[in-house]
Order: sequence, then structure tokens, then C-alpha cells
Amino acid sequence: MPTISFRELDKVCLSLGLEKKMTKKGHIWKGISPINGEYVRISVHLHSRGRNIPTGTLMYNIKELGFKDFQDFQAYLNKF
Repeated sequence: MPTISFRELDKVCLSLGLEKKMTKKGHIWKGISPINGEYVRISVHLHSRGRNIPTGTLMYNIKELGFKDFQDFQAYLNKF
């Protein structure tokens, strides 16, 4: 099962140029994805910083960001 931490997701969102908006319960990444040109909105809960993302949520976020699959996302993440 593919898994990454919320910190790694934050790193990818930052590198894609998404805007981070702080909320009471965490933060939201939003903006236009440079990969597919569509609007993206991803929520990250305040207490999830060091935890791994559940598989279903991860796969949804990967598709939302415009990556075709986990391997494509992992290749982009490994560039850092």
C-alpha cells in the first residue's frame, strides 16, 4: 500500500506553487495545479503533521494535484 506523510505532501504542494492558508483546525493548500491546470483544494488537519496519510485520502489527493498515479507522484517527490 502506498503511503507518505503529511509533511511530504506539504513539500509537494509548496513546490507546485499552491497557496497555504492557515485555519483554526490546520491549513488548506489551494491554487491552480501546474500539472493539469485545474483548481486544487487540499485540507490538512492540525494534528496530522507527522502521521502518514490514509491510502484512500492519498490517492484522492494525488489525482486532485494532477498526477496520473502514485509512481508519478513518487518520482516527483524524489526530485527533492
